Amino acid sequence: MLGEEARQNAVKCIMVARKYLSQGDLASAKRMALKSKRFQHLPVADALLKQLDDIQNPTSPASPKSTNTSSKHSNSNKRSNHSTRNGAGAGSNSKPQASQRDSGRLGSEESQGEKENVQVRYTASQARIVREVRSEKDYYKLLKIDRSASKEAITKAYRKVAVRCHPDKNPHPKAEEAFKKLSTIKGILTDERKRRTYDRFGEEGVSEAGSRGGGGYRRHNRFRSSYGYEGSGYHAFSEDDIFNMFFDTGRRRRRGRQDRAQDDGHPRGFQMAQLVQFLPFVLILLLSFFNQSHKPDIHYSLVRSSEFPVPRTSPSGTEYFVSYHFNRKYSRETSVLRSLDEMADAEYFHKIKESCDLERVVRSKSISAAQRNKEGGAQAMAQRLRQAHNLATPSCFRMNSIIDAQA
Repeated sequence: MLGEEARQNAVKCIMVARKYLSQGDLASAKRMALKSKRFQHLPVADALLKQLDDIQNPTSPASPKSTNTSSKHSNSNKRSNHSTRNGAGAGSNSKPQASQRDSGRLGSEESQGEKENVQVRYTASQARIVREVRSEKDYYKLLKIDRSASKEAITKAYRKVAVRCHPDKNPHPKAEEAFKKLSTIKGILTDERKRRTYDRFGEEGVSEAGSRGGGGYRRHNRFRSSYGYEGSGYHAFSEDDIFNMFFDTGRRRRRGRQDRAQDDGHPRGFQMAQLVQFLPFVLILLLSFFNQSHKPDIHYSLVRSSEFPVPRTSPSGTEYFVSYHFNRKYSRETSVLRSLDEMADAEYFHKIKESCDLERVVRSKSISAAQRNKEGGAQAMAQRLRQAHNLATPSCFRMNSIIDAQA
């Protein structure tokens, strides 16, 4: 295994050296070729070093002209001149050099052979894992885990596959792309909101939710921040988030303004006036703490949990869950119960609407993909279009039912 890794590292250095050579950076190319030999001695490294020596130390009048052309032609011409002068000596050193009588043909064949020698330096197993990662859309199948796997199991499975796709371990040209996809998969499956979206809508739904930026989730933070709702798919802002959002940028702005004020000759007292503009944010922060310390102890969730195990149903049919102490404290406060029912209805409706939006996006993208796919002729294309148009949208059906019931 150690020898295989050394060979792969040597090949990688050769590929980098050739890249430097094509860019005209001969010093870096030579450095990488020598580094390749420290990992493992490959004939292609010797050939590359010989090519670099010929370019840097021309030995015939024809060489300067050759170095103005591409590196491939330079290599071919120099080997031809060397063979003409020292044909007999070269033939006595090694068997491959005995065929240098036709030096132009040899230079072309050797250059092509070296190129192929570098490009095929990955195994069939390495190519297969890269291909599987890039093509597989079922993340659980790719990582060989159950759909109910814990975060620890997901991380362990990710590491097992990722190490086989790491560019330092796998010289396949698409290994880096596969490795980045695996990192994205781990991020999705270890994030509860993204994982729920993927489980329901697949890759299309996750990518669309990411491009939407989560804007739809942030509209309803007032329900959750005041009443403790932590339902699925919603993003919370803490007081620290709000403080950093305003005051971190404020400090950067003040620092820049202070520098400009000092450059312009303004006194330091001038900076204090700029702090006044941030007083509204201070008041907002203080009011937020005040409201939290005086808010009524009302908690609910749309999802049953150990904290909210008792089910309730609003007049419109929305089921939600409250704590054991809720009925004892608020059973006679009809205004509180009515407000809670309305908030649960609103939360549920917006959650259904978000799911409906994702369903519509998935169906729209499926239709577009079917229209672009010309394989199989018109009949196959028509069948794919029918399947795309007939994709189920249960959340949209439920949302329309709620709207009709309220009309």
